[in-house]
Amino acid sequence: MAARGYPRLFACDFLGEKEKSAQELIRAEFAQEKNNQRAQTETKEENERTAEDETTDDDQNKEDQPPKAKYLCIRVLCEHEENWHPAGSPFEIDESVLLQNNASYLSRIMTVLKHSDLNLEVLNTTEGEAKLQHINEVNYYAMCSFSQCFSFIQIAQTMNIEVKTAYAALRRYIMDCDPEDKYSGLTQCLMPSGKILWLCDEHRQQSRVVPVTQSMSGGYTRGQTEEKSEIVKALAKLYERSKT
Repeated sequence: MAARGYPRLFACDFLGEKEKSAQELIRAEFAQEKNNQRAQTETKEENERTAEDETTDDDQNKEDQPPKAKYLCIRVLCEHEENWHPAGSPFEIDESVLLQNNASYLSRIMTVLKHSDLNLEVLNTTEGEAKLQHINEVNYYAMCSFSQCFSFIQIAQTMNIEVKTAYAALRRYIMDCDPEDKYSGLTQCLMPSGKILWLCDEHRQQSRVVPVTQSMSGGYTRGQTEEKSEIVKALAKLYERSKT
């Protein structure tokens, strides 16, 4: 059975102070639906009074709130060959879970992205540098634990497995947080080179780029194991180049 098609590039970043996460938007939509249902049983006068009270409360709460702390989030990237960039709303994730399950993948991808022009706060601030250093340290200590038991070749093989596992876990988490299949606004597209990439609206409108329909995607979408292997191989090559 073909794997469920879903974007494949993910990076960590800080959630913007006024930015809403994908999960927060879903919660807001759900709350709005409940409010609409409740409003059907209320009079117009009660609705107006309730709306006025809520607006006043929101304004007061905004004034009383201290500046938001910096929280890590996951951003889905448009896969355009010449211009990776964030797409859609970021995804909330618990930092302790992130470090425990995804450090090996994030350490590698963020090392690659350091040498790109990608405009992420975590790549361009002192606070972000410290956070990425912490992710690298978590990954390093994991590598050290392997070195006590395995040869160099076994360590390399084990780390590749770790990256694959971390990547798969992160991708599954994002997929589970996207029950309506919004794909962060990205669309699978057939490129002139023959590659299938997930692109934003702007990039998919470029010449010779063909959006892939659901019926077509079955012929192009590879199994999960092969797809994860290709991503990890590409990251490994980019990671080696970034160190030279």
